Amino acid sequence: MRRRAVRAAALAALLALASVGCDWGIDSAPIDARGLTGDWANEAGARFAFRADGTAAGTGLHSSLPPKTACPDILSGTWEFMGIEVREGEEPPQNPDGSLAMGDTIDFVEPDAGSACSVFLSAGRDERGFGLCLTEDPEISCTDRELLRRTDGAEPESPR
Repeated sequence: MRRRAVRAAALAALLALASVGCDWGIDSAPIDARGLTGDWANEAGARFAFRADGTAAGTGLHSSLPPKTACPDILSGTWEFMGIEVREGEEPPQNPDGSLAMGDTIDFVEPDAGSACSVFLSAGRDERGFGLCLTEDPEISCTDRELLRRTDGAEPESPR
């Protein structure tokens, strides 16, 4: 009986370790336009250029999106902050036009791709610094290879 309990405990520990080792997600952290503006790329081959005027372009997106994505491999459009976690009773920071001034989720809209193409970028930090997770579902995490990082070496500061 004792031997079976030890094996079960060892198996549970191994599974827990394996699940932690495979989860390369990032801890959510807000970013503002200053930190987002610039060129980002990942090891899988995707590249994004975010501009201060709210426009963006992406290439090599199929390397980081699901195989059956409705999105083209190259996108050009606009970006906006879609969400940010705030403390109870706190208002999210806004621009004069009412749009969010920072966020931990960025919505990328490509007008010519149609409604079937929807791309989100989740902002956050991990042990390597700031990263953006490119996905069609903001609840899905990225592998380390899929995380977009600044290509100019600049490390964005979290505005909080």
